Amino acid sequence: MGKRKNFYKAMALALCIIVSCGCGKDHELDLNNHEAMKMRDAGVYEVRYHSSHIGYNSSETVGGVLDCISINVNEEMSEEDMLTILDYYELVHNGDISVVDGYKGERDEDYVCYAVFYDGDTDNELQRIKYFNNKKADITDEDEAYFPPPYFRDENEG
Repeated sequence: MGKRKNFYKAMALALCIIVSCGCGKDHELDLNNHEAMKMRDAGVYEVRYHSSHIGYNSSETVGGVLDCISINVNEEMSEEDMLTILDYYELVHNGDISVVDGYKGERDEDYVCYAVFYDGDTDNELQRIKYFNNKKADITDEDEAYFPPPYFRDENEG
């Protein structure tokens, strides 16, 4: 838990420095204008649980990022909307950000996200998605253990 908070603090500091310097692509603007943020702000969804592992090492993500997330869907949402949310998480967690050059795009590492979408704050599962390097991927039997169960909830989320 402490490592995640430290990561978020470091990311926030890096973003503040980048924005204040005016260097590189305006990553902060991209994040705030992302469709996933607009949907969240409109109450279409809220995060129930999120866990991110940087430097994760498996056969698919050697040195990459592994996110496990569950979402409470409060209004009708298409699969495309769900993928937009996962795209946002990839943008945030797999971004290559330099204090000097600003946002330089995605890191040259793998990104995998195991996401479960629930009907509001119920335990009624709407959909599971494995998101691997910018697209939906097939779910294998080995993947099942990575999907967060309905009772996983963040203290500060959803």
